[in-house]
Amino acid sequence: MIAGLTEQQKADFNWFKEHRNDLYQQYGNCIIVISNKNVLGTYDIKYEAVTETVKNQEMGTFIVQKLSDSDQCYRGVVGGAYYD
Repeated sequence: MIAGLTEQQKADFNWFKEHRNDLYQQYGNCIIVISNKNVLGTYDIKYEAVTETVKNQEMGTFIVQKLSDSDQCYRGVVGGAYYD
C-alpha cells in the first residue's frame, strides 16, 4: 500500500493512521497535507492541496490524504502527486 514512498512519507502516513480520529475531530472532512508528522494545511480539493503545498515544499516531501470518518480515507496516500 505504501510502496515507493520515502521513509519520511511512510512515517507520515503511519502518523496519519494513528492520529486520524483526533485529526478528524479538529479538521473534519477535508484533504490534509502532512510532512514530518505535522499538518501543513487543509483543503477542499486535492488539486489545490498539491498546488498550494508545492509553493513552499518540495514535491516528494509531503503526503496528501483525504480525511474523513471512514476507513476509506486510508486509500490514496501520495508522495507529492495525488492519485485515486
